[in-house]
Amino acid sequence: MNAVVFGGSGFIGSHTVEQLVLAGHEVTAAVREQSDTAFLDRLG
Repeated sequence: MNAVVFGGSGFIGSHTVEQLVLAGHEVTAAVREQSDTAFLDRLG
């Protein structure tokens, strides 16, 4: 499944992205330019 998560760098969004990735889904996280994306970067 492909998923788009808006607010992917926020608390709930980042955990949603993490769980989707761990379940084997392809995820696109929409974030603001100034957001810290280090956690998302580690997920791939």
